[in-house]
Amino acid sequence: MKSYLLIFIAIMLSLNSYSQQFQRVDSITYNYPKNIHNFQHLVNRINTDFSTDKSKVRAIYNWMCLNITYDIKEKGKFDFHYRSTEEFKSKQSRRYQRLVNHIMNANIAVCEGYAVLFKQLCNELHIKCDIVTGASKTVTHDIGKRFIIDHAWNIVYLNKKPYLIDVTWGDTNVGSAINYDYFLSDPDFFIQTHYPDHFENSLLKNIIYKEQFAKLPLIYSQNSYKLISKQTGILNKIKTPKINFEFSTNKKIHQIVYMLNKKSFIVNDIIYNGKTVKFTVDLNKNKYCKEAILYFDSEPVIGFKVMNH
Repeated sequence: MKSYLLIFIAIMLSLNSYSQQFQRVDSITYNYPKNIHNFQHLVNRINTDFSTDKSKVRAIYNWMCLNITYDIKEKGKFDFHYRSTEEFKSKQSRRYQRLVNHIMNANIAVCEGYAVLFKQLCNELHIKCDIVTGASKTVTHDIGKRFIIDHAWNIVYLNKKPYLIDVTWGDTNVGSAINYDYFLSDPDFFIQTHYPDHFENSLLKNIIYKEQFAKLPLIYSQNSYKLISKQTGILNKIKTPKINFEFSTNKKIHQIVYMLNKKSFIVNDIIYNGKTVKFTVDLNKNKYCKEAILYFDSEPVIGFKVMNH
């Protein structure tokens, strides 16, 4: 599952995505030929170029983001029927192999295909990797919806420690822009938009229930801001038309803008208090708004569903 806004964010983030740790990996994989269609050829190339598991995982992430395109028409590819657990396991194994071959040749997939190919590449490089399924939130309309398994991602193990990865969301489908927010992600950030069907796969110690997840605001990226006021992801315009927000931040914010549907409004009164910032959003400025999105210095930070009854 993807959203237009996520693609926009990824373009912004990719401009300064290089970290010192991965500069060499990124520079090499960005220059891999575009016509690698053989699974084993890709595995051998990565194995030759990189020595550590973390570098190999980064190389897989980069190659897939640069060479696989999300295509909703691929949903349900090679689905099958089964009557027993044994039959399911046998058919699923064969399906995964067909899916991998198809993705390598066609360079298109949906989230399940991304997760399957990522797992198969890791496993072939002797890196433990699991597929995780669960619910996702990509737009403000998703806030408050009932729990539906609609997405797939991965857990990869490096030095026996599990890490969260979502290659689908790392892939922006826009040139060479890659979103690294979903590479070895912080579980506290990841749970804002990804809820696994088995909670232990969240990698969190403290339980967040499905009902809590459903009501969380939509967080657009890992950034320097954290909501500390007590808003859920659903704002009631009738009960509270003016919302007082407070965020913690470790950097100066020069401008705050909020979008009510497609109309934008500048916050004129911003109160700084040490490492926190306070301001008010007036939902009445757009009579029929159904969503509110906050932008700090042109960067989309957080989104809410707005109820008008």
